[in-house]
Amino acid sequence: MPRAARKSAKHRALFESIRSEILGGRYDPARRIPSEEEFARRFGVSRPTVAHALRDLVALGLLVRRPGSGTYLRRAGQPPKLFGLIASGLGHTEILDPISTEITRAAENAGYTVLLGTAPPAAGGAGDGSDHPARGLAGQFIERGVAGVFFAPLEEPAPPQRLRINQAILDDLGRHSIPVVLLDRDYTEFPQRSGWDLVGIDNFAAGYVLAEHLIQAGARDLHFLARPNYPATTDLRLAGCREALAHHDLALPSARVHIREPSEVEYLKALLARDRPQAVICSNDRTAALLL
Repeated sequence: MPRAARKSAKHRALFESIRSEILGGRYDPARRIPSEEEFARRFGVSRPTVAHALRDLVALGLLVRRPGSGTYLRRAGQPPKLFGLIASGLGHTEILDPISTEITRAAENAGYTVLLGTAPPAAGGAGDGSDHPARGLAGQFIERGVAGVFFAPLEEPAPPQRLRINQAILDDLGRHSIPVVLLDRDYTEFPQRSGWDLVGIDNFAAGYVLAEHLIQAGARDLHFLARPNYPATTDLRLAGCREALAHHDLALPSARVHIREPSEVEYLKALLARDRPQAVICSNDRTAALLL
């Protein structure tokens, strides 16, 4: 059995065991339940597996975490305090995974549970995105009565369908007066800016710093590579690169901006043979890794 499948099976078995004990009246409502370490020793599993199972039981409404005290049975009539998080590719991203972990930790310290939702791109589907998995997650969060949602706008499919799906998700949440914080990027296309709260880096400054570093290292012939259907953050990084070059009386003409997949080996061979660029700035870490 693959490692991921074994981990999932252990989590499910632990979740069901603790759930059965709760429903069977094993624990005293006035006292905290065993700690993660105690459960780990008793069931022979890791603490992360225990933590995962307890988070799911909190989300189910059976447990409540009290910062600085421990985990207790939820009393009847005491609704769970929930946030939702929607992001594609959780578990496979270099940026959103640690961000999601810190959001979860901060929320738990304030007595909230974060319902994590990762949505793969829908295959085909309706043009308005009504059947997209991410919109389905938003609907589930609305039904659960979450107090707010953290949302990393989808990068796929290609615009304008991407814009319609992201807009539909935000409209659904807005109709139910659920506050939203966008993560990493806006859902609009460059250079527009929506009215939703957004937490992200200064992508223009990031592009400027990248180009300035290479210029100071002696490079003058810079190229820029981004994968197709990139988000607005890439436009900002490209604009920052161009500003840094202009500051040194250099330029980044359109011929040196390549919107291609880094896996297109023949195209890259032709580019290197024809232009022999001194340096290539990539839109993000994944693009750079694939290019290397």
